[in-house]
Amino acid sequence: MGHFDVHSKVALHLQSLSRRSRLKVEDISQRASPQPSSALLRLPAKIKEMIFQELWKDAGLSQHLILRDGRFSRMKCVTNVTAPDERQAKCERTGSDEIWDPELWRQLESTWGVHWKCEELYQSQDRNGWSPFLPLLLTCRELYIEARASIYSNVTFGTHDLDTIHSLAASHPNPIFSNIRHLQVTVRLRLPGFDGPNYAKKSVMLPWHQCCKALERADNLESVYLWLDAEPRSRLYMYKASEKNIRCYDFGKKLAAKLTVNAPFNPNRPEGWDTVAQLKPRFTIHARGWAGYRASHDGRRKGECIVRYVEPGEYEGSPDKFLNPPRGFYTSALFQRLRRR
Repeated sequence: MGHFDVHSKVALHLQSLSRRSRLKVEDISQRASPQPSSALLRLPAKIKEMIFQELWKDAGLSQHLILRDGRFSRMKCVTNVTAPDERQAKCERTGSDEIWDPELWRQLESTWGVHWKCEELYQSQDRNGWSPFLPLLLTCRELYIEARASIYSNVTFGTHDLDTIHSLAASHPNPIFSNIRHLQVTVRLRLPGFDGPNYAKKSVMLPWHQCCKALERADNLESVYLWLDAEPRSRLYMYKASEKNIRCYDFGKKLAAKLTVNAPFNPNRPEGWDTVAQLKPRFTIHARGWAGYRASHDGRRKGECIVRYVEPGEYEGSPDKFLNPPRGFYTSALFQRLRRR
């Protein structure tokens, strides 16, 4: 994996150029020398674009931007964020309320969230390997300009945690961000509860709200796919249009128009999250279903135990009646004892 910094002039400068010294595309274009003898450059634009697209497909049309030592590296994404969660499916197949599986526990605890496979791939690969994008970008200035435009038109760039998207878009805006057209953001928020002072709630949510404002200002973005989650004990608050200080749906009009939010809602019980669906400005919601299993940190169980939790709202009536707003989380075993009372 090489540094994917398409504003660098040549490969030797990729790790040495400061943000101020990077050349703008307009400057490169002015210095580009005509190359009438190049068979590739003489091809019609549509043919060249077809060639570019085949190269990008081979490299991966979905690329992670990974923050490491203050710089961004890239890696092919191997996760389909719209597919059912394999980890939850494995847990369901056990039919148990408590599962002792260290490997599955680590997957559920992955800081990369749904991209846990990408994390495993990242940890297993040489992080200073060959980049499939650089050879074409470094061929010549003229080809660099055309290939660069094609990359941003065809490749979806993704981040896997709050720190990465915050560094990319909000705290230290990177030139890469100002050119991305298609962005996939994966975030697991630590939502504050309703108790406590407002300044504390605002402080916890400030980085995420700053990211939302940066995405709202990004005129270059054409589509944003947000895989949104929260720490297991605070997922309850995702079902509500909470007060502004702890709201995780802090989207402006421009962002909402091109935003799809993949959230842990039950698609068969829309009444449970209708307050979120009615928020304005409206945004598209992909209800992926409630994550019934999570890694336990309650201190009562020794080792790496996975515990089943019922869906919010079930205890307020029968499983066929889902009330809003839902209250409380119960482990499956506790839930059964409560219902027998």
